[in-house]
Amino acid sequence: MKVTNLLQRKNRILLRELVVTDFKLRYQGSVLGYLWSILKPIFLFIILYIVFDKFLGLGKQVEHYPVYLLVGIVLWNFFSEATVQGLQSIVSRGDL
Repeated sequence: MKVTNLLQRKNRILLRELVVTDFKLRYQGSVLGYLWSILKPIFLFIILYIVFDKFLGLGKQVEHYPVYLLVGIVLWNFFSEATVQGLQSIVSRGDL
């Protein structure tokens, strides 16, 4: 598919609908709903901070360690979720 075809209005509308549908389906049966996408990285941050800073003492060697840890977790989650969701959307919507 050419880059110019991706920019056509028809494809943008289809992409928007796919994104909205996948986002709604992802949190449909969850008790926490959309809040879970915020709580998951925060819980991971707390666990990793306690393990690496308090138990292993690795965070004491890096200035502003919690900031680096949180930014790294957010970036990692973004890229891993984007990759997984992108591949799943291609496989599950093969009829399009």
